[in-house]
Amino acid sequence: MAATLFKLPKVIAFDANAALMSGAKANFYITGTTTRQDTYSDKALTTPHDNPVVADGNGVFAPIYLDDTLNYKVDVTDSLDSSLSGYPVNDLASSDEILTNFASTANALGASLIGIEDTATNFLATDVEAALAEIYTDLASTDNTLGASLVGIEDAGGNFTATTVEAALVQLGVPKVKDALTTHTVDIIPTNDSELTYAIPETGKYAFELFVTFWGTDTTTQGINLNVNYSGTVGTGSRWHAWGRVNGASSIATDSPVSGVTTAIGFTASDITVTAYSDHLSIQGVLVADTTGTIAFASSQQASEANLTNIGIGSYMIVRKLN
Repeated sequence: MAATLFKLPKVIAFDANAALMSGAKANFYITGTTTRQDTYSDKALTTPHDNPVVADGNGVFAPIYLDDTLNYKVDVTDSLDSSLSGYPVNDLASSDEILTNFASTANALGASLIGIEDTATNFLATDVEAALAEIYTDLASTDNTLGASLVGIEDAGGNFTATTVEAALVQLGVPKVKDALTTHTVDIIPTNDSELTYAIPETGKYAFELFVTFWGTDTTTQGINLNVNYSGTVGTGSRWHAWGRVNGASSIATDSPVSGVTTAIGFTASDITVTAYSDHLSIQGVLVADTTGTIAFASSQQASEANLTNIGIGSYMIVRKLN
């Protein structure tokens, strides 16, 4: 068994000679009860004290050792058994026990024991462990303003002006590529593709480039809608141009201004009859972002029909900040 030298947890009254009260008594119990519990006169815990432990004529107690495996209550009284101010005290913790609790990885111990007050209201937690959990959740999030947007950087080489990792990745134009096939049947409202989506963390001008492959499953006409959507406010000067191959023939969409909030760019093919990787569309443009938001490729059927249309693996999107 491990042992710890007991130290009085409360200041007690001294007499006129600055000594502890003559004949003071230290009574030890199982915590929260009146059942007496042994303390010891040696660190090996082989010789129990009398209980109560009685101070000498100068009010001085002999060394008292507690069993670290037990929980104690102590009641210090005068010689007439009247409790001194502040006593009894439950749940005596040894210094070893405190260190053990702080070092523990158990759920209610360790960092959970350390309280915090966040005056800046960055998180709701009131202890360190809960705060770390909030921080981890925010860093792992794909929401705009969270995730990589929370990680600051300083580019000493002057390669970009961004101050967060997410903004720097947009400035560098890191491509996003489809790894999963998307198949449409009766859905006619274009929905954003999570694989081809960028958060726009700052206002300004952005260049975007999109290359998409698509095809049908048979020669019956299905039709397809292809959009680039922006969830924020689109500013003056936004333009785009699209060209590609639809049903094996060249197709060009004229240069147009980007407008609207949720359907910035639209391209529609009324029928899709090619049944293999042949049709494709390229879009290039400039987005003037007056507010932060999300730019994403979106697709759907042109009309409800059981025949399938597909958006191919390997389609990609690149967005980079111009200024």
